[in-house]
Amino acid sequence: MGDGNDTFVGGAGNDRLELRLSSADITDAVRADLAAYQAWAAAQVATAGSSTGLAAQTAGETFSFASLGISMSVVEGVTVTVDGQQ
Repeated sequence: MGDGNDTFVGGAGNDRLELRLSSADITDAVRADLAAYQAWAAAQVATAGSSTGLAAQTAGETFSFASLGISMSVVEGVTVTVDGQQ
């Protein structure tokens, strides 16, 4: 976990953010951010009408993993790896 904030913008196509964390990184704040992301992602797909519709977008709402200092938009998925395990 670093200082500052990183922003990722996907664009059209299938974009995925991979979070590589250690078990020590999994705090209550990180768990809350991951749960909030799941709800946000489901709402994004519903608004776009489908996963295909979401992948076609070139602009969209931003989601912030405040606990990690990461913001992202127009990214269709997140993979979380903890201690090398998905």
